[in-house]
Amino acid sequence: MDFKVLFDHRFPILGVWLLFFAVCVSGSIYIPLKTDYRAFFSKEDPYFLNDQQLLDTYVPNDNVLFVLSPANGQALSSESLQLQIDMTDAAWQLPFSVRVDSLVNFQHISSAEDELTVKDLIEDLQGYDGQRLVELRKVIRDDTELLGRLLAYDERVSAISVSFRFPGESLTETMDVANASRALAQQFRSLYPGTEIYITGMVMGNNAPIEVILNDAQTLVPLMCLCIVVLLTLLFRSLYSTILTMIIVFISVFSTMGLWGWVGAILSGPSASAPIIILTIAVADCVHILASFFNAYRKGSQKRDAIIESLRLNVMPVILTSLTTAIGFLTMNFSDVPPFNILGNAVAVGVLIACLASLSLLPILIDLFPLKEKRAIKDDTTLLTPFAEFVLRHRFLVFVVTAALSIVIASFSSENEINDQFGKFYSKNIDFRTSTDFANEHLSSFYSIDISLQSPYERGIYDQRYLQRVDEFEIWIKTLPEVIQTQTIATTFKGLNKAMHDNDESWYVLPEGGDLAAQYFLLYEMSLPFGLDANQTVSFDKRESKINVTLKEMSTKEILEFENLVAQWLSENAAEYDYYHSSLALLFSHLGMNNATSMLFGTMVALLLMSLVIGIALKSVRLGLVSLMTNVIPALLAFGVWGIFSGEVGLSISISIGMTLGIVVDNTVHLLSKYQKSIQSGENTSDAILFSFSHVGVALLICNCVLIAGFMILAQSDFQLNAHMGLFTSLTFALALLVDFLLLPPVLYWLDSKREVKGEGSTAEVWNPRA
Repeated sequence: MDFKVLFDHRFPILGVWLLFFAVCVSGSIYIPLKTDYRAFFSKEDPYFLNDQQLLDTYVPNDNVLFVLSPANGQALSSESLQLQIDMTDAAWQLPFSVRVDSLVNFQHISSAEDELTVKDLIEDLQGYDGQRLVELRKVIRDDTELLGRLLAYDERVSAISVSFRFPGESLTETMDVANASRALAQQFRSLYPGTEIYITGMVMGNNAPIEVILNDAQTLVPLMCLCIVVLLTLLFRSLYSTILTMIIVFISVFSTMGLWGWVGAILSGPSASAPIIILTIAVADCVHILASFFNAYRKGSQKRDAIIESLRLNVMPVILTSLTTAIGFLTMNFSDVPPFNILGNAVAVGVLIACLASLSLLPILIDLFPLKEKRAIKDDTTLLTPFAEFVLRHRFLVFVVTAALSIVIASFSSENEINDQFGKFYSKNIDFRTSTDFANEHLSSFYSIDISLQSPYERGIYDQRYLQRVDEFEIWIKTLPEVIQTQTIATTFKGLNKAMHDNDESWYVLPEGGDLAAQYFLLYEMSLPFGLDANQTVSFDKRESKINVTLKEMSTKEILEFENLVAQWLSENAAEYDYYHSSLALLFSHLGMNNATSMLFGTMVALLLMSLVIGIALKSVRLGLVSLMTNVIPALLAFGVWGIFSGEVGLSISISIGMTLGIVVDNTVHLLSKYQKSIQSGENTSDAILFSFSHVGVALLICNCVLIAGFMILAQSDFQLNAHMGLFTSLTFALALLVDFLLLPPVLYWLDSKREVKGEGSTAEVWNPRA
């Protein structure tokens, strides 16, 4: 390949790159933002379809939950109740609010002289005294829908839930509600000093990614840039190299983000990490080309000759590593999580842009930029030669110790368990996480299941048999230790029946007959005030009703086991009724399990493709198999270490395998390509190994230091999926470097030992890297 053509047409090439960059960057303003939990699911996901059906049938579950913790620790004191009354009234003024539920406006059913009355549990505090408190406690204890949902069992904390219906006309609707809710909470904190008000709920959970994305963009991205500049300057000891590298990096990142906008790919929590990942990976190609350039330049080559020599040595490894890296990230398309599909595609495009820029633009920039005298550049080629000699001299001991440790560490991989909990997707630096933890501790939690039981008949919810099945289900499910609270229409009908019989406890049973049930429910609906209706638990056509089961905090495995118990009971005791069910906890539990299975298959495909590509490129099946070994072992070790210190594998960890495979293979490709060149030039195995270490070892150290630092910065994200991805990936890179430096030399030596010249001996002192 004639690389001189780059210099002959350098200005047209520069013009093409400038035009490409300008066109791409202009698309960045069109990047759509989607941060609610629905972004995690494809439209074909059956559980997501169930969730959407629930939203279409009943009152939407988009809510803000204000959790009130009074200074005196008494949620039923007159001051606390006044706070709840005032805040309940004020919550109606929040934008897009359609319903407000609290202890004070809870619809208490009673009757007098056969007239049904449904009114607020506490309308005012006039004459509120000890006797009224006793009566209030009795009502609360008798009603199963209050305790654990709007009032803590110890009566120290209460809650106000505000439901919203978003018109979908603006991207800022969620943020507007979140900001208005915070302002409302702050207003009442000022009015009631000492009262803690925590804000959680679905709306705040959907708004949290927006805040994290903005925070990461303002902190992590600049920190990453500073880290790269400092590391490259220290390791290369050349500001010249740093500036050129950053030019290529910025072109790669901003071009990719611009193309992202042009194709309309959605920006969400997981996919927001793309710029940091591209920023980190794009450095690698530049480092290898610049390292080889300086190696030739300091030995006396003219500038252009040194550039051409660098390209001759690196064009194949750079293209190969870029291809395998892209393959690794493209395996994210096997994931069941759309944001990870977008992330994988974006980074793959960014890697290929960085490859093209490194091989076409970087050489021209090196040629155009002035360079200091050659003596100013320190010779680092022999830095790792003593280390390589040590490994070869003690190859058996190094191999046995490293292999034994690898087996022991990898064995802990079995300690990992899939667990995805939406409420813990954010660090404790985020208000939503701390508020959610507080709500989970004192009241209801994100862990629940909504079941819609369908009657085959219109207005079938009034049927006596239907109501009996709902009642039997509620009685059974309350016996399970995981259940905190339930909400069903059976409870409502029993309460109505009791109220219509002078609140006689013996009448706390289902009405006798469907006609009577229908009459009671009609009276109940007509008595409800503005903003409250029965659609929270009953469909408009009265054909189906929702059963809400609130659970204790549970792992993915426990949620799925609980779902199986529910399905088994319904199939055995209510087989005549169809049902569908979903919940946030259930959605993410199934997503985590399905994603792990999909990514396992994707990883296997990636491994085969990478090994095939490397084998074909190096024209060696043997080296292709060696690369397979050095790719698999780091991932197994990383899972082992993760099993020792964490034991919980979520969405981000399962998709990290494929992407890390695509990156860690870079080390192997560069080492094997230099090793093969030396073998083909007639060197023996030992000298070929030393040649590869001397020519690429330092560059690999620099690249891996940058990669580890970059992903460790990503690990500082408040979005835990990105943080865990960054931590796991950094760990994998560090382990991959150790595997390449400790296991690869002995394996290559034994595989190619027949190439050794007879009688040469094996003392490391005579081994010297060839130029």
